[in-house]
Amino acid sequence: MLNQKRLFIASCLAIVATSMAFSVRTDIIPLLKADFGFTDTQMGTIVGPGLWGFTITIIIGGFLVDIFGMGKLMIFAFLGHISGVFLTVFAQGFVSLYCGTLLIGLANGMVETVTNPMIATLYPKNKTKHLAILHAWFPGGLMIGGILGYLITKTMGLDLDSASI
Repeated sequence: MLNQKRLFIASCLAIVATSMAFSVRTDIIPLLKADFGFTDTQMGTIVGPGLWGFTITIIIGGFLVDIFGMGKLMIFAFLGHISGVFLTVFAQGFVSLYCGTLLIGLANGMVETVTNPMIATLYPKNKTKHLAILHAWFPGGLMIGGILGYLITKTMGLDLDSASI
């Protein structure tokens, strides 16, 4: 029972981290565009893998869960998030930003791939209730990430209004 609750809470936190990644990346798009001098088309190409990487991972994830197991895939998700953030923070141009976005998109999808069947397995008699609670954290994470992203860019003077570009 204790492990069941811990796994549920960890899954909720993973969903929050996933949705926060969407919000924070969205907040920094205008600054990245300005810093690197990218066009709208280039920025669209860079941020696209955040969405299709997410989708692809969910589509093939069921097979991966059966092959590798949930624990290994969550490790991949964690490492993908960390690597994607580092690639973004230390980006030197188009390729590193693209790869960072792809890693984060794949990691986001992997979190969804693992948490959904895990919660359904942990709570077979109340899976709808627990899946609803789990996914309620996604919009919560979007709001948390949006507020954090806004505050960080404003506080550090990284927004387009105060950054000297």
